[in-house]
Order: sequence, then C-alpha cells, then structure tokens
Amino acid sequence: MKEVVSALWSLGKETAFWSAVAGAVVGGLIALVIQLVNLRASKRQRDEDRLYTRQALGNSLLFKVVRIHSNIFGIHHHIETCYKSALKLGGESEPWNFMIPLANPPEFVFFSADEMAMLLALKDNELFNLVMSLDVIHNSLVEMLKLLNVTRKDLTDRLKVQQIDGTTLSGVFSENEKLALRPKMIEVNALAEQVRMLAKNYYDDSAKALEQLAELLRSKLNLTYSIERIRKM
Repeated sequence: MKEVVSALWSLGKETAFWSAVAGAVVGGLIALVIQLVNLRASKRQRDEDRLYTRQALGNSLLFKVVRIHSNIFGIHHHIETCYKSALKLGGESEPWNFMIPLANPPEFVFFSADEMAMLLALKDNELFNLVMSLDVIHNSLVEMLKLLNVTRKDLTDRLKVQQIDGTTLSGVFSENEKLALRPKMIEVNALAEQVRMLAKNYYDDSAKALEQLAELLRSKLNLTYSIERIRKM
C-alpha cells in the first residue's frame, strides 16, 4: 500500500502528468462547445427549413384563395351585367331570355392537405373554418354555372329564330310550343337566380377569407403581400 501511495505522490509531482490532464479537460471542453454550436446551428437550420416550408405552403394557399375570389367575382360580374342589360330593355324579361353563357367558366380549385395543415398550425380557428370549405363552394358554383350554360343552350336550340339584330335573336312560337318549353324555361330561370344569389354570398365569404389570410400570413410567416379585394357591383 505504501508503495502505491508513494508512486501516486511521485506521479503528482510530474509536470507531464498535469499537462496531460489539463489537455484532456481542455480538449473535452472544446469538443463540448463545438457540439453545442453544431446542435444550435442544426436547430436554427431546422427552424429555417420549417419556416421556408410554411411560407411555400402559405404562398400556395394564398394564391389559390386569390384565384377563388377572382373567379367568384367574375361570375358575379357576368350575372349582374346580364341583369342590368335586361333592365335597360324594360326589365320584364325572364333570365332564360337574357342570360348569356359565360364563354370560359373557371377551372376547379382544390386545397391540399398540407396547405390546410399549415393553416391549422397557425391557430386561427375562425379563419381555418372559413377557408376549409372555400374550394368546395367555389367548385359547386362553377358546376352550377356550367349546368346553367348547358340548360339554357338546350332551351335555345329548340327555339325557332326568325330575326337577328346584332347579338339579339328573336322569334315567335305558338301556345303549344310555349307550353312544351315552359318547364325548361322555369329550370333556366331558377338556376340563374340561384347562381346569382350564391355568387353574391360567396363573394363576401371569399373576400373576408382573403383579407384575413393575408393578414395572418403577414404576421406569422412574414409574407408581406398587399391584398385588396375586388369591389363587387
């Protein structure tokens, strides 16, 4: 035992021993600092990647909502223009008589699951609920508009044109012909009125969603777009 203590005492007097211990401690501290720096850099990189992904999804969602709002406004504007033109001609005509088909109906718009998950993570429940069904109501409105175009064309194809004045076609049909066509006229009238009403309502919903979404993305994801709603007629 005395020999062990003596050996340790002698070792403690050796400068090389303490230098080795100090080197090991310093080396360990340096390795620890480097590891902490790397961990912090990795975390910062992950945060930046997460923000970039959210910004990309935010941009995609915002552009889709802008497109939806623009499409709904286009439908609303077209329908109201037809009604205003009818008023200038006396205002007694039914929609089947003056409704002009929209030449190029909008395409459908679909939100992705990733876009909606990103929006949900931003924790604005009111906006999430408003946006969640926006693509559905947009697509249903487009589908109704296409149905209106087809139904009215089916009706007008059965009419006998006797006079053309610019873009106005006119003709006369008998009472029996009128009775035969009346159900289709009523169907076109009902569709036109429904599309008109929904376009007005959906315009307000899409405008509200667009403004709130732009503000949320600006505050949470630093997306500095300036969005202005299209004023309806």
